[in-house]
Amino acid sequence: MHRLKELKEKTPICTKKNLKIYILYQKTIIELNYHHYDAALKDIGQGLQLSRNYACTAYVGQFLYYKGLCLEKKGVPFKNILKHYEEAHFFASFTNNLPFKKLLSDKLSTRKEESYGVYN
Repeated sequence: MHRLKELKEKTPICTKKNLKIYILYQKTIIELNYHHYDAALKDIGQGLQLSRNYACTAYVGQFLYYKGLCLEKKGVPFKNILKHYEEAHFFASFTNNLPFKKLLSDKLSTRKEESYGVYN
């Protein structure tokens, strides 16, 4: 508990609601790594809801990306996943997260060419 207090003092943005989102985010990554896609989707849903409620824009985009990735791993057709990646790309652009934006641009261009034609 002492460590949490130090963290809050060093980073005032680190509030209880942000920590809850951060914990869900880390949990989602672990669940994806261990192929627990249904559990990950549940946590992604909670994370998206909290991120939207508390205006944590960067997390919205990352949760959308992981939702698309999780659905892709479950074998859902790409045309049903595309909107998640496109929205994640929008949030990456909005937050100026260049590595994340590049990752999504590459994924979209490759997969969209396969499904629909060239992505601009």
